[in-house]
Amino acid sequence: MSSPVEPAHSLFGKERYPLDVFFKPRSVAVIGATEAEGSVGRTTLFNLISSPFGGTVYPVNPKRTSVLGMRSYANVKDVPEPIELAIIVTPAATVPGIIAECVEAQVQGAMILAAGFREMGPRGEELERQVLREAHKGSLRILGPNSLGVMCPTSGLNATFANGMARQGSVAFLSQSGALCNAVLDWSENQQTGFSAFVSVGSMADLGWGELIDYLANDPRTRSILLYMESMGDTRAFVSAAREVALSKPIIVIKAGSTAEGARAAASHTGAMTGSDEVVDAALRRCGVLRVQHLSDLFYMADVLSKQPRPQGNRLTMVTNAGGPAVLAADTLIRGGGALSTLAPETMEALRQMLPPEWSRGNPVDLLGDAKPERYAKALQCVTEDPNSDGFLVVLAPQAATDPVHTAEQVKSFARLRSKPVLASWMGGPGVAAGAGILQAAGIPVFPYPDTAVRMFLYMWAYQENLRALYETPQPSVHGEDDELRISPGSAFTTGSFVDPDFGPVVYAETATGQRVVGLPPLTSTLAGLMLKQLPGCQDEDPRPLVRAAEIISSDPSLRSTCAIRPYPVEYSGTWSMKNGEEVTIRPIRPEDEPMIAAFHQTLSERTVYFRYLSTLKLSTRVAHERLARICFIDYARQMVLVVERQNPENETPEIIAVGRLHKDWQAYSRGRHEAEFALVVGDRCQGLGLGKELLRRLSDIGRREGVEVIYGEISAENSTMQKICRSMGFQLRREIADSTLVARLRLN
Repeated sequence: MSSPVEPAHSLFGKERYPLDVFFKPRSVAVIGATEAEGSVGRTTLFNLISSPFGGTVYPVNPKRTSVLGMRSYANVKDVPEPIELAIIVTPAATVPGIIAECVEAQVQGAMILAAGFREMGPRGEELERQVLREAHKGSLRILGPNSLGVMCPTSGLNATFANGMARQGSVAFLSQSGALCNAVLDWSENQQTGFSAFVSVGSMADLGWGELIDYLANDPRTRSILLYMESMGDTRAFVSAAREVALSKPIIVIKAGSTAEGARAAASHTGAMTGSDEVVDAALRRCGVLRVQHLSDLFYMADVLSKQPRPQGNRLTMVTNAGGPAVLAADTLIRGGGALSTLAPETMEALRQMLPPEWSRGNPVDLLGDAKPERYAKALQCVTEDPNSDGFLVVLAPQAATDPVHTAEQVKSFARLRSKPVLASWMGGPGVAAGAGILQAAGIPVFPYPDTAVRMFLYMWAYQENLRALYETPQPSVHGEDDELRISPGSAFTTGSFVDPDFGPVVYAETATGQRVVGLPPLTSTLAGLMLKQLPGCQDEDPRPLVRAAEIISSDPSLRSTCAIRPYPVEYSGTWSMKNGEEVTIRPIRPEDEPMIAAFHQTLSERTVYFRYLSTLKLSTRVAHERLARICFIDYARQMVLVVERQNPENETPEIIAVGRLHKDWQAYSRGRHEAEFALVVGDRCQGLGLGKELLRRLSDIGRREGVEVIYGEISAENSTMQKICRSMGFQLRREIADSTLVARLRLN
């Protein structure tokens, strides 16, 4: 079995998804449209009819027969064509009744722009509940309340009451603050930042972070996803989506309410209380999400990550024509946990021969105030070949002999260094703007101050380290070991747990001085070790007590279902006897299984590999860590991978002899179809012993228990054994792709 049978459709493909109505609707009704100058109803209607999104717009206002020269309708049910999107700009008290009318008219999506719901207290909360009750009588999805609306520059849609339209670009910006959306829109014009989507999520009564992240993940024009967040909403949906998407598209978050005062202010804005900020921090790291502290850093990092590779270490080399700014940048680097690279002796000698005697003779490499473009180029050529550097910062301060434009022309040739980012700071205003533009166009991010550039380098390094650690192969876990591991006499830390209002069960390690670090269960040895590295004096401590503490809390029946990350599904583990009488264990995969999965692939014949992937796939590709990490480090809420384990009869060590996979088709889910793809492979030495049928039977049972309605898989037309198994289990088989494959489908529920 190979990749999903149905082709992946892009955001702008032919097949439509439920959330398409918010980004590229074919018909829009503005309920509450008016001609009153400065009103939300007038501005929203004007923005829609002024934007080239290609759909039809209908004003709805029972008190008017026309609005802005367009015929107006008394009710959405009176509109002569089916409405995909309703934009509701009437007062909060009227919204439940309007939602009921939208459901009756089979409207697919509604944006509620009005405030006055849960942020106003009990009365507003009841209004919001009424809205949801009415929406759930049909299949109506809701964005908001308290939303500014949605812009989709790539489709031409401006369904907001903002002033102006965002530029086209590759950044998706999602915000819980409508006012901030307006400010960012103004800022982006000056910075020439473009957007693929611009979404004001409001208080997220229905549509939240997780579904929007999943949707934007399938948009080829979105290269990074930026969030301004005040509350988490559905944490499990957010964590699941972020973990799935973060490896392919950077997700960058600024979270408001990190202080007690800020949290209270956020609650008055969105009506949602937030949990501990240290837990938010731990959760975002666990998802592979980059958290920044400054609003400008959201867009700086989106720019940097789209243009430059992430550094493999924290050692930075600076090349500058001004010593003072570089010293300040060095202070920022060291305080942030980075390091100035120690240039190799051969690099130092080469610099000594090409630079004036007064140069700094170290890093930062001070080229002096009279540095011409050629001096920059020679110095950069030298230091970029140094093996001790992980990244480079080029600083230019305008001085009498400075030529910002020609220096930029020389520097731009270093824009594409493998695995080593190049950043620049062209300090000043209009006098350096042309040079900065040359660098930006070449792919070198430019910052007004060098310490800002250093901060971005540190973010890049932390982001890279976090992603690498999340998918590092962990040591074998402590399953079944004695609970006395929790005590660890003589340890520098103790373990504990508590329940966070947003993320559920949380474990922590704490020193005798009260310093602690928190994490979300379940934990691998690697993740627990990373937590301990953040505690003074605990860097070399045994992480197993922390792993065990996480296992205990995530296995507690009263807490298990509230974990933000789905715990290991032990309920799908069991033993089974093969046809030869040998007993094997069938269980869900664990991250620490990666070495056994790699060893399993070494036993597969070319024929078995072809039947599994419907193509020849080299062993080196199949066992690459980046690929196996996707198989072993799974989100059990999205997919289930079962492995068959036995004791190797030759050396009495455990080995994996078969693998079965059931992956929810999230594109089908987004279209309202609960489908999942199955795939399985049995090692050559164990074929014919019934493993294939047993794995498929178990995957089918798991699908039923997980709410999947249909499972399907693609089978080679030559694989008669698998076809026979599928037919015996009631699968429907049909030919695909020039008769070379068949698709097997089974309706479960």
